[in-house]
Amino acid sequence: MQTVRIPWACWYGNGEHPLWFPDEWEVVVAEMEGAPSIDEKAVEMALDNPIDSPPLQELARGRKNVGIIIDDISRPTPGALLLPPIIRRLEEGGIKREDMSIYLSLGAHRPMTRADMIKKLGEEVVSTIQVLNHNPFADLVSFGTSQMGHPITINRGFAEKDLKISVGCILPHPAAGFGGGAKNIIPGIGGMETLEANHKPAFYEKDGQRFAHRWVGNPDNPLRQDMEDIARKIGLEFIVNAVFNARLEVAGLFAGDLVAAHRAGSELAQEVYRTRLVPQADIVVFNAYPKDTEYVQITNAFNVADEYGMALLKGQDSTIIVTSASTEGAGFHTLAGPGMALFTPHDNSLPPQSLAGITTWIYSPNLSLAQIRPFFTGPPRPLYAEWQGLLDDLIKRHGSKALVAIYPMACLQMGVLPES
Repeated sequence: MQTVRIPWACWYGNGEHPLWFPDEWEVVVAEMEGAPSIDEKAVEMALDNPIDSPPLQELARGRKNVGIIIDDISRPTPGALLLPPIIRRLEEGGIKREDMSIYLSLGAHRPMTRADMIKKLGEEVVSTIQVLNHNPFADLVSFGTSQMGHPITINRGFAEKDLKISVGCILPHPAAGFGGGAKNIIPGIGGMETLEANHKPAFYEKDGQRFAHRWVGNPDNPLRQDMEDIARKIGLEFIVNAVFNARLEVAGLFAGDLVAAHRAGSELAQEVYRTRLVPQADIVVFNAYPKDTEYVQITNAFNVADEYGMALLKGQDSTIIVTSASTEGAGFHTLAGPGMALFTPHDNSLPPQSLAGITTWIYSPNLSLAQIRPFFTGPPRPLYAEWQGLLDDLIKRHGSKALVAIYPMACLQMGVLPES
């Protein structure tokens, strides 16, 4: 047997997980283009030379307090690396730590525990600065309506801060094009009515069923335009966004204006995450890392395939495998989870419509059928907790010869077809 090790369990070890295949099979691991990691000096330079914005020290002068939002543990932003130099600059500008508050940009996700906060932000930050979970149902303030006519309700505490900063990362996103930028505001710290209104354009109805549009890698879409309009209205002045390499190290850091810095980061992301697709595969493995903390995030694993769909497969007899550590189990989402306002059944999104009808199996040692069944209106996709059992069934299905394509960080990777 030949063994491939895929990245596994973001925030829960960030290790490797073995998958093995018959020696007779051709196994291709499709890596992203990648880039070297940046050093501490480059982080400092990015913060000191922001895009279309004064530096943080200058923004901080004369301000009574500051609110910093950062994405939650479902995203890989290294808060413990990025927050200390940001905080230092705010202190140099005259804002004391007791006048700083960090808001966890949860959107519709679960609250974070103190242990989560220490993982994400570092113990020194958690011990010296107020850290608050956002609640999309309470303690909100209205900012009227967005240019799309959507009601704007925002976390009251953050809205009342003199200086507003956002820290996050730029990952491909099926609806917003990319994460980062204004996305930490909406859905991050919005009220539920705002989240629902903002996300509705991402869905469409067909034959009485709900499906999701896919705008991976395209930031010029209705969702992000609405997010950026709202972020401007509430006064977000400065962002710090990271782009990652194949080792989940920071390959680029972009600071400054919420749109200009985000677009600059998105350009690098398109280069670094670029992945040469393997066409005509018998078996395709999409690994959900680094969005593999919970099953509810699993459809992000199709980001790499996106528009190309069937070009990745040899034909209708091909098999798709979606792998996810799902260390937290099924997960939690008060907007898109089962029974919630914008729930899209996984019958229609696992796989997405570009791969509809292809046999799809799920592999996760941390899930059970009882946990994933609510995500389906019909029978759930076959679920395997042991790789050997899945491999035995693959061999029965594909025989002694097969081409296997593995996308080890499929949530981050952005596919391109090989040149003909």
